[in-house]
Amino acid sequence: MKTLLTRYFLWSLGVLIPLQLSAQEINPSSEVINRGFIKTPSETLTKKFSVCDAFLNVDWIDKKKKIGYSTYEVYEKGLRKGEIFALIDMREGSYIIGLDVFVFKRDGKLPELFEQIRKAKVDQNGDFPIFYKGKELYISTPAEELTLADNRINVCVEHPDNGRVWIVEGKHINKVYEATQTDKVFSLLETILNTKSKSYPRDRKSLESDDFIVVDINHDGKDDYISRFELQTPIYSVADHYQKPTIIKTTENIQKEKTIAELSFLANQKKCIIPVGTSYRYLTTDGQNYFLGNKCNLTKLTQGEK
Repeated sequence: MKTLLTRYFLWSLGVLIPLQLSAQEINPSSEVINRGFIKTPSETLTKKFSVCDAFLNVDWIDKKKKIGYSTYEVYEKGLRKGEIFALIDMREGSYIIGLDVFVFKRDGKLPELFEQIRKAKVDQNGDFPIFYKGKELYISTPAEELTLADNRINVCVEHPDNGRVWIVEGKHINKVYEATQTDKVFSLLETILNTKSKSYPRDRKSLESDDFIVVDINHDGKDDYISRFELQTPIYSVADHYQKPTIIKTTENIQKEKTIAELSFLANQKKCIIPVGTSYRYLTTDGQNYFLGNKCNLTKLTQGEK
């Protein structure tokens, strides 16, 4: 789980790279157990959201405010590191997991905290923090190297009211491919993202730290790659090539303290407008289409003209 940092890169060169990768090349993931996962998800849920290998169990404190509570295990490098008592925030500009409320749990104040959340005015764009007894509630998040499932499976959280799920943790490239295939994929990403450029050079380690996940966004049988920390993603397949979205422009909205990016997708010349920050670059799905920040329909944007 990455801590939320606003990181974005303003490259504008569209690149086509021939490389075909199929889901069949992914190694079978070893079973991952987490007591925070729903033990027996409904057949309706698993059929609709077949991309999800597990669903995090969330008790919604206030569905309208989209803030819930969950208890789950965390792992580091495949080893269990302990249990977390946390808030799950799915407001439009938040989508944060792991807001640690252990102190409230320890002191028997969780019911009081939940009641404060229900009563408080919580901005649905995620621009303001949660308040407790009239004061801003500062809650720590777990270290970025901690995961729900070692990034070997797709873990989802069902949205409280919009019929979608949030892929809160996805399969990482180096967790599902063999070493030789992993190297191929990162070489592909280096080329498309132009990591050797003089304006913003990056090494392989830096690229790997961006937590690219593997998912077939446009349903063409080939894997695509998306990172919450790279504005010019997804890296998606079209026929026998891979492409990235092109940044048309960015606009500062001083009043709302946001930077808005307009992205163009070469697959069909369609565009998408979305705030730049990582808190808006979460991946959701309705079971058929994938969405960036619940705004951009990535499936339609990355499918070629039919």
